[in-house]
Amino acid sequence: SVPGWSGFIDVNDTATANAARTLKSPGSHLSIAENTIKALSNNHVDLTTNGVDHPALIFKCPKPDSNLSLYGWDYGVGNLADHAYTLAVSKSSEDTFIIDNAQQDANRSICEQYYLAWSAYALVPEGGNADDFNLTLKYNYRPWYGERYDQNASSSVLAEHVSTFRVMQVGETLRVKICVQDGNITGEPVGFCKEKAIF
Repeated sequence: SVPGWSGFIDVNDTATANAARTLKSPGSHLSIAENTIKALSNNHVDLTTNGVDHPALIFKCPKPDSNLSLYGWDYGVGNLADHAYTLAVSKSSEDTFIIDNAQQDANRSICEQYYLAWSAYALVPEGGNADDFNLTLKYNYRPWYGERYDQNASSSVLAEHVSTFRVMQVGETLRVKICVQDGNITGEPVGFCKEKAIF
């Protein structure tokens, strides 16, 4: 039941403050994290220095802007040095991350709290038309390496016969609305809608 990472960086630790590439994460057990990530990614992503792909730390610092390229979501050529808010990492010890070589001199924005992500996720409307489509989850891709959900990702259909899917940000809250029909074409369509606020 232990995820293996604490979600906190000690910005005052000498391993973080004095080393160009290491980040101390007290309370972490990165071998446990690595086993979890390898199991979820079918051994494609791990925390070893010779891994195929590495997960990323995404920091929860207050951001001065919403420039998606700083997170690596820009679908560029995978220029890691420009991704100041997302750092590809491996482990150097049980509680210390090491930043990938391509980002060691990047203009990084590091703070105490982070998420550890092995994959990005995208909700994509597919097939049908504007009033009747499938809502598909795209996963198992890493935009911090230049991968795209429409080229590199695995997928799974979450809902069929969706008529509405909207996401709107209001301040610090996300509002999500989805409407689904029964797909009955012999009579009047029957459906339902659900709206959720995420704080």
